[in-house]
Formats: sequence, structure tokens, C-alpha cells
Amino acid sequence: MIADTGLLRKTLTVFVPTALVLSSCCVGVGAQAESPDEHPNHPSATASEKESGHEAVIRFVIEVGSDVPGPTYVLLDDADGQPGWIRAFRGPDRVYFRERCEIEDCARRAVVCGAAMPTIRDISATAQIGLIEFIWDGTTSVVDAVSGCETRHPALPGNFIARFCYSHEANFLGDPGDRDPSGAIPGRLLRPLCAEQPFSLGDDYKEVVFRISDE
Repeated sequence: MIADTGLLRKTLTVFVPTALVLSSCCVGVGAQAESPDEHPNHPSATASEKESGHEAVIRFVIEVGSDVPGPTYVLLDDADGQPGWIRAFRGPDRVYFRERCEIEDCARRAVVCGAAMPTIRDISATAQIGLIEFIWDGTTSVVDAVSGCETRHPALPGNFIARFCYSHEANFLGDPGDRDPSGAIPGRLLRPLCAEQPFSLGDDYKEVVFRISDE
């Protein structure tokens, strides 16, 4: 899959019947869309990941089985600029995959961003297999105790928990005639369903795949 990286691939996959997933409140506010890779078998680092000097080490994926009736909605971005459908924790501490929108960057003081209209996507309506992915470069946000600004540092290796959230119901915003079923749609999830999966962070490449199935 990523033989050109020279890294060992490990894959963690969980099959979860939709009726057994526990409900959880994962709804947030966001702006940017998270798009599936046109070539999901060959993930590559994003521009921000390349600038950080870290290669992608974890690929998070939600896959929807062909036996699952749609729609299957995911929240694209959370209130603080993080992916809305996937979170990770190391013990009680949340891992921040991207710079935190509401906190100043230590290198660019006074630069923050405001919350935008939340957007969702029906991943079961995509042209390829229903999925959404996010590639994490292994860095997280560290807040300076004195200045309160943020810097990015490699996350400590160890055991983590990934929390995947989705819903079969949504509340849409705006003109319904402008909706693209497979695109980013202004709206919020209703009664989101969430499931947790353990993974570890080390020097090797991993995939953490959450598969929604009716089996």
C-alpha cells in the first residue's frame, strides 16, 4: 500500500454493527471539508504535515459497508478546527491533529480564527466505496503555560484511543436545492453514534479503520 515509504504497515480494523454502536455527543462547529483521497490506497502527507517535518504515521478511516442503508453522515470539522468525525486521546488528554483555531500560534501572535458554519457529508453517497479518511503526522498542540500560545510537537509514543462518530440523521441548513449528497453540506448531526478503538503510536505506519457494517 505505501511500499515507497519503507515503513512497516500495521492495520487495526473494527467491525461494528450499526445497532450496537453507543450514542455520544460529538457534534461541533466547523468549516473546512475533509475529502476522501482519490487514491485511498496511496495516502500522502498534507502540506501542513510536510512543513512540520513529520511524515504521516497514522491513517484514520471510516468505511461504510455496502450492506448498510444510507445515508451515513459525518461532521467534517469541529469547533476548534479539528476533524469532526475523529478524535484521539492519550489517557485523559486529547490529541490535537491540527493547530487549534481558537489559540494564538506562538510564531504568529494574535492570529486566531473564528467559528464558521458546520458542514457534514454523506459518505455513503460518494462515487467510490463509502469512506472518509484523515492522515495524521504524529504532532499535537502544546500550550505555553505563561503566554498561553500554541506550538506543535511530536506526540509522545504510547497507547491511545480513537473515537469515531457518525449519524444516519442530520439537520440541514440553507437551501435544500443547493445540496450535493456527496459534498460538504451545511448542517449538524442528529443523535450521533460513536465507537472507540485503541491504537498505539510509534515509529511505524499504521491504519486505524472503523468499518460500519450490518453484519
